[in-house]
Amino acid sequence: MPVRWVVVGDKTGTHRHDYFFRTDPAMTSQPVVEADTGRWSLETTYQEMGPYLGLETTRGRREATVLRMAPCLGGLDSVVALL
Repeated sequence: MPVRWVVVGDKTGTHRHDYFFRTDPAMTSQPVVEADTGRWSLETTYQEMGPYLGLETTRGRREATVLRMAPCLGGLDSVVALL
């Protein structure tokens, strides 16, 4: 399967190189990077919410449970943080 790899390097040397890929080789570099960096805040939020709110426990393994529980817990956490 053809893959489009994009390497983003920092010329100042203060940040690490990032690597992005897509299975659509027709995409240019800019949309590949924009698609992945646009999801970064969502991925970080779910990664931090998982252990904190108990989303990684065995009681929430079914798809219906996750679809029902995750938005409710995320909203409840936001309300408590605002209060």
